Amino acid sequence: MREAKSAVLLIGPTVMAIGLGTGWLLSKRLLAPLHTISEAAAKAADDDLTERVRARGPEDELKRLADTFDTMLTRLQRSFTAHQRFAANASHELLTPLATTRAALQVAADAPTGEELAELVPLLQETNERNISVVRALLDLAAADHAPFDPDPVDLSDLAERAAAARAGRAAARGVRLTVDTEPDCQVMGSGALLRQLDLNLLDNALTHNVPEAGLVHLAVVQDGARAVVEVDNTGPRVDDAVVDRLFEPFYRARPRVGSDRSGHGLGLAIVRSIATSHRGTVTATANPTGGLTLRVRIPKSPSHGARCEAVEGQAVRAPRGG
Repeated sequence: MREAKSAVLLIGPTVMAIGLGTGWLLSKRLLAPLHTISEAAAKAADDDLTERVRARGPEDELKRLADTFDTMLTRLQRSFTAHQRFAANASHELLTPLATTRAALQVAADAPTGEELAELVPLLQETNERNISVVRALLDLAAADHAPFDPDPVDLSDLAERAAAARAGRAAARGVRLTVDTEPDCQVMGSGALLRQLDLNLLDNALTHNVPEAGLVHLAVVQDGARAVVEVDNTGPRVDDAVVDRLFEPFYRARPRVGSDRSGHGLGLAIVRSIATSHRGTVTATANPTGGLTLRVRIPKSPSHGARCEAVEGQAVRAPRGG
């Protein structure tokens, strides 16, 4: 009996020690990710978004929390980098014409003759229009990103035909054949003004970045299940697949403006993406093998027009590229 009591007295402290040790190890294992998350959060508060938790172990709640935190930091870092690039590019776009204006005014001040002033006026007007164009595009981008709107039924086919008519003169001036192929009565819920801007920007991009002679632009509105698709296909210079996704970044240009006649400000497709997103849609770009791009905007259809749109018999068919 005495031996049994002694054994109990020995086992008790041993079990307690094992329990305490196991509890300490478990608490250390459980609290380690929280400590790492706390450190990463502190660095993020100091504008360092490079730290990651990179938790290892079983897929429990703590690891999921750490993985979610890593995902959040990655998105914040990407967004912060994009905003920095946007601010730098916007400053460059606005400062360049302002510097040109200042130089022209200095020349006029040094030699204020009527003849020289007459030569400087067109330059000043062009530079001023450039600034106005950039500011308007920035306002359009802000409106597409943040301006609320009450959705109304919008016929994408009708909008596309009107947009093509509005750009017919520009296409003819550039020697580009603009064709349209739409399915009737394809409606979505949204803002008619914003969706019209989307069509115009898609056409402007296709016309600006085209071949010098015998270019083609094809605008189509088609049905794809529960979504309406606006597609613009154009001839043009070859686009590297590696830069296709960057075409939607504000102020990004696949080719430098220097040495070309490109007058775009690099905001058109960024506005298209923002408008598509505000309508719960998506936009994708695909580089065509022979040059140019195919841009597709997919927007959910209006619930009252969920049935498949049927093409009208005798509707113009898609013109073959190069034909």
